[in-house]
Amino acid sequence: MNSRKKLSALALPFFLFAVNAVNATDSVLTASIDSKGKVIKQSGDWIYSVKHFPRAGYFSEYEVIPKAGVFRQAPGYCDVSVTDVDTYDDLLFANAKIAGTPTVKTIKVITQLTAGSAKDAATSKSFMLMCVH
Repeated sequence: MNSRKKLSALALPFFLFAVNAVNATDSVLTASIDSKGKVIKQSGDWIYSVKHFPRAGYFSEYEVIPKAGVFRQAPGYCDVSVTDVDTYDDLLFANAKIAGTPTVKTIKVITQLTAGSAKDAATSKSFMLMCVH
């Protein structure tokens, strides 16, 4: 068996797993949210509002509130990533994470700078949010 056939034989189980990993009834919802909590763009109309609670010098918390009926049960998976690229500190040290467990009523996101050159740097960061339900 040549190396190309061996590689194909090894890749097939991983491909089948990836195809079956996302159930046909699952849907992916995404949203781009700016540092002040304004929804810039979303896939579908699923976000009712975003509340922003900045904690100067520490972190910023965002409460993303989905529209009623979007989730019948808590999202199966959510992830977030900072999208600010204004400074090198943003590129290297800005972080976003899901705070706690997402529920039907709210998804909490925290943004922060873990290090950087400025001591009182802004902790509010734009981010991309994705949830699967």
